[in-house]
Amino acid sequence: MPRVSAFAKRVCIELRAVSRFADGRVCIELRAVSRFADGRVCIELRAVSRFADGRAAELLLLGRAVEPSMAAIVLAITAVSTVASAQEPGFFDGTWRQSPLSETYTVREWNDTCGPRPQNGSQGGGETVTITSQGDELLFSGGGRPFRTTECTDPTPRDAHSRGPDGKSFRTHCATPAGDPRRAILSTAITGGENRIDLVETGTYGVTLKDGRCLADVRRTRNWTSIAHAAKAPPPPPVVEPPKPPPVVEPPKLAHACDGPRGVAAKLEVRPSKKLLRPGEKFNLRGVLSDEAGCPVEGKIDYTADKGAPLTVDGRGLVDTKAEAAPGEYAIVVSSGGRETKMIVQIVAADRYEALLAEEGLDAEGERKEGASVALPPPVGGGGEAKSDDPGKRRKMLFLAIVGSLAVPLGIFAFVLLKRKSRAEAAAAALEARHAERLSATKQRNDHRKNAYEAELRAHEDSVRNREEVAARKRTEREAADARREAEAAARARQKLACPVCRREYEPPMAHCPEDGTKLAVATADEGPSGLVCPICTRGFAVGVKVCPTHGEELVAATLVGGGGAEALKGKICPVCGDKFDGTHKFCGKDGAALVLLN
Repeated sequence: MPRVSAFAKRVCIELRAVSRFADGRVCIELRAVSRFADGRVCIELRAVSRFADGRAAELLLLGRAVEPSMAAIVLAITAVSTVASAQEPGFFDGTWRQSPLSETYTVREWNDTCGPRPQNGSQGGGETVTITSQGDELLFSGGGRPFRTTECTDPTPRDAHSRGPDGKSFRTHCATPAGDPRRAILSTAITGGENRIDLVETGTYGVTLKDGRCLADVRRTRNWTSIAHAAKAPPPPPVVEPPKPPPVVEPPKLAHACDGPRGVAAKLEVRPSKKLLRPGEKFNLRGVLSDEAGCPVEGKIDYTADKGAPLTVDGRGLVDTKAEAAPGEYAIVVSSGGRETKMIVQIVAADRYEALLAEEGLDAEGERKEGASVALPPPVGGGGEAKSDDPGKRRKMLFLAIVGSLAVPLGIFAFVLLKRKSRAEAAAAALEARHAERLSATKQRNDHRKNAYEAELRAHEDSVRNREEVAARKRTEREAADARREAEAAARARQKLACPVCRREYEPPMAHCPEDGTKLAVATADEGPSGLVCPICTRGFAVGVKVCPTHGEELVAATLVGGGGAEALKGKICPVCGDKFDGTHKFCGKDGAALVLLN
């Protein structure tokens, strides 16, 4: 929208339609300023354009005095038509012939651990591709993988992208993440015309290993030539009628703004903002101090080069690069009054100098004419020769007041948004912390249950193993006892038994003498003295016993006690085990009990 400001008896109407290239260069600027005494406004429409080689062209399209309302209408129509004509949708849509993708490498450093050295070559070529518009960008399909003007030919993450105001030039910057040991930096520029589109991509690949560093520069080129597309013939240039002289008296010629007293330094500007040099070359850096009106003033300017940079700069701005300087970009800090700005010196090898001139958009001297500037703080306590009632200063203060009044609510709004964002982030962090605590508690419970289960399982397995070991040990002991008893029984079976009283011999399993009830013993060859028997119960006793402990009768020799005939005929039975014996036996041969007669 037009901006109208009224100061005393003057009116300022200003409308700007500005288009900027990817590197910040201004393409078009339209303005209307100054009001004459009769109330009419003098408008100026200027088209400013800068070319790739740094040349500038400025054309005064219109300059005449009109009414203020008419000036606003003219400016609005001109701005809209200018911006609308900056882009022509579908200009490149159609079929194109694709050339090979040529690759040229310049190896700066290389180590065998990085693998084979990169080789120059080309790939593809001759394919027919279809170009279609997708919004403000182009899509190339049919020549291998689809390619867009928003990416580099090497599939590297995009870092920045810009599009020219005419819609026919594109610039993309790609780079690997900061933590990636394999560093790749690429810059892709695509420019198109009616029948040809050119692609130039330059970059650097690098990797740092334990044994050294590998570094190589690459340049890729490709073009597309038109087969059939929707380009239209450019319209004929508009016929601009020469301005008619106004029927009013020309305003008096004003004195130049810098003819009077100068103000204090308000701006520090250094030109050029970028310089391309070969190793060993020199150039003069130009720093200028100016007041608020843009008039140069005197003052001290300091020049300082980056620490370790292969160049020197003296107090007059003379920059001298070393003959052995390594390629790279180095900054020179230009300062005055506590403020500073920087310009860039790019040192390149001689064989790449001409190519970089076109790629970087520099002029024939390797310079970017736009200056780098910084505003200087006002002197303490005021001062200077600028008058406080200067209309320019009042306009500036009014502009600052308006901007400040808009900045305060925006700042409050931004502060509220930041507070809400911080609270949301704190709530999200607390929620994540609680979730982490619950996960940790659940994991601890699961681990405790798992350990308890494993302990119970180990205890059960140990109990089963111990029970089996005890059962096996008892079984072994039982088998050993059975074997021992069997061995003893076999030994006893092989031995003969004899009564120690009557000396009668018996075979196992007889254990007591059936005649006198004495426990049998192993028969020996020794025929020692025999024992005695009771004359009443006929029980035998060992040698040394003289009286029967049951009847009190004196014991006698076994031969003196005879058996009855009736008892021998009837037979007898053991009252303990129930075994039967003939009538001649008096005692049970198994348990030694006295036998009784059968009924």
